[in-house]
Amino acid sequence: MALAKFSREPLSAFPDVCRADATLVTNFPALDIYASTRGFAAIGPLAKMPSINSARPKNLFGYFGSGTEFNPRIVNGLLGSGCSGRVVIPGLRSNPVKDHFTTPLKFTSQLADLSTAFEGTAVFASHGGAQTMAAALCAGVPQVVVAIDDEKGLLGRCIADLGAGISLRAENLQSKDLGAAIRLVATEPKFRRAALALSKQCHAIMHEAPMEKAILKIEELI
Repeated sequence: MALAKFSREPLSAFPDVCRADATLVTNFPALDIYASTRGFAAIGPLAKMPSINSARPKNLFGYFGSGTEFNPRIVNGLLGSGCSGRVVIPGLRSNPVKDHFTTPLKFTSQLADLSTAFEGTAVFASHGGAQTMAAALCAGVPQVVVAIDDEKGLLGRCIADLGAGISLRAENLQSKDLGAAIRLVATEPKFRRAALALSKQCHAIMHEAPMEKAILKIEELI
């Protein structure tokens, strides 16, 4: 049933994946939702990850998919949180905040450098993208995930089960619930404590140089 949601094009590559001479999972084990189906662990992200967020946390940082500006439940939930900060929406076509309306939360299409974007961030809100969630984990920032599909729902559940945030579903989202979740995660110390503990685990993994592991595996196959 899950595969029925995908088009034929990505499925056509599945046989090639199964015939691969080597497979590497480039995420943190904490976000490896398919770990039970394999006999090996994730090695960690290949991209540069942020340092642990040492600045006094106070802001909201958000990262949502293109078109989110036209989803009033998400927009109103973000604004209703009362948090200051910024929300990145790639390809932003219309600012959801009118010029005459003053708000401490700004919406932008300018892509963020995830290696530095979490400085001073108290809570990270997103649609559940694995790369941005991994960066927030590494920074020690608790999260609110608004999952837009089943896979992102599983990623959000990982964060919630580890005590480092709250997971919501986009299809039945209420603005007031999103605003309340953001406020709670930003102010309740237990979420930040859990996120910081996970961050230390993530940095231990990055210290093992995932990129070098990937390069060595490729060289073995050449």
